[in-house]
Amino acid sequence: MDARRLGYRALLTSGYLKRAAVGYLDEHSRVNPPRDWYVRALDYATAEVKGAVAPLTPLRTAPGVGSADGFQLADSLEEYARSTRSQVIVPVEVWDALVAAAEDPDDLERLGMAAQTRGYYRYMHLFCRPAAAQGRGIALYLVMRNLEEQGRAEEAIALRIAAAEAGDTEEMEHLARHWEREGRIDKAKAVWRRAAEEGNAAAQNGLAGVLARDGDTSAAEKWWGTAAETGHAQAMRKLAESLETRGLARDAEHWLRRAVDAGEWWAPHRLTRLLTESGRADEAVEIWRPRAALNDTEAFLELARALETAGDPSAAAEWWQRAIDKGSTKAVFGLQNLLFRYGNTEDAYGIVARAIAAGDTKVIEELCKRNGGEITLIRGVESGLQRACATGSWAARHVLSDFLCADGRPAEAVALWLPAAEAGDFASMSCLIRLMYLCENHREVERWESRMVESGDGSAMASRAHALREVGRLHEAESWERRALETGYTINPPVNLEYLLREMGRTAEADRLHAYGIEPGGRTADPW
Repeated sequence: MDARRLGYRALLTSGYLKRAAVGYLDEHSRVNPPRDWYVRALDYATAEVKGAVAPLTPLRTAPGVGSADGFQLADSLEEYARSTRSQVIVPVEVWDALVAAAEDPDDLERLGMAAQTRGYYRYMHLFCRPAAAQGRGIALYLVMRNLEEQGRAEEAIALRIAAAEAGDTEEMEHLARHWEREGRIDKAKAVWRRAAEEGNAAAQNGLAGVLARDGDTSAAEKWWGTAAETGHAQAMRKLAESLETRGLARDAEHWLRRAVDAGEWWAPHRLTRLLTESGRADEAVEIWRPRAALNDTEAFLELARALETAGDPSAAAEWWQRAIDKGSTKAVFGLQNLLFRYGNTEDAYGIVARAIAAGDTKVIEELCKRNGGEITLIRGVESGLQRACATGSWAARHVLSDFLCADGRPAEAVALWLPAAEAGDFASMSCLIRLMYLCENHREVERWESRMVESGDGSAMASRAHALREVGRLHEAESWERRALETGYTINPPVNLEYLLREMGRTAEADRLHAYGIEPGGRTADPW
């Protein structure tokens, strides 16, 4: 389960399982186990539970018949791993077993990212270096960034140069940007020029970008034009933008129409804006009519917007409604905004109220994103929210909870979250704590925060560390920061711990943490 939530998608081999399993044995179970302990454990794990699915299913992908190549985890256990076990600290034996087992570059990149979020920079390198060598950009970025933090900038640049010379246009872009930041424009141009002159459209587009930023607009437009003639979408876009900036709207329009004809998704939107700003809103409307005729919901929305801009609100309302009839959440709010603009407040609220009363979870989720409090202005929505909650809508539960609190019924709001919180769901516990704060029930806040900490929630551990730090109990705070970090709860791994170490006067260790991270178990890593 832990391998899956860390990002390992390949079959779980017998070698991996045997090596990783040791990490889950307590100190007593590790003493002189039976010789066949692993075989017995594997038999247990591959047996069907109550005649249903087994936790592990043996599979063979190699030709012919024979023993299993590996084992597939049951879907239900994978789902459990991603929810209930999402922040359980992974034993060091699992990391070591994954280093030995992982080969697929995508698996390696995902595992490297999981190691990075926990501050395990040494393991990040073990996963990401081979992934980067096989063209995985995120892996290369993580390795390079950490090398720079260690003061090994030349090694980092060497990796980027190697990737660029191998033809990776994304790394060409990064390398060229690097030389630009260093003020070495000739080197930036050289990164792209050879490939551009050999006819690589992506390189032509990249060279044009460097030239434009260097102020050579004429040369930039020449290279964008060369790439655009081959159908390079980004070159068409950049060339149109450059021409428009220079006041050559008709020339820009030519390339935007070429991009529209090529089926580029962004082109109709850019062309609509250009025509509208040129006082040709009626022409902008005509861009979307043929697409709307194909029963394209997105075209309904754009046509409604274009008609509003062209000064035809009645026609716009008809297209908003047609999009609503096709289930578009955007259209519900688009028509609502139109009605608001023309002073029809009652109908504007009515549109959203009807959607909520019908249990439209997408509308509820969008309303929650925009302004959950706005729902208190809409009458008759509670039954719809209850129906949406019954379908499992998380957003509906949030909105109904806020609605009940605003209506003076906090106990009912608490009841929405309590069953899932009692079952150990971290997110529900967090929502319950928020409600308890609102109700000023500090004893219950403390009880649930303690339960989250005991259950292994990293954010709760970090909150406890912060509270201890505030009252000067720095060594205790450090212990909780280290535990929190290992759960992988944050995308900015060691920042809080680094600040804490500096506050405690341990500057050298803070510098080492910044460059080398931590090891499984929480201690600051030594240079490697």
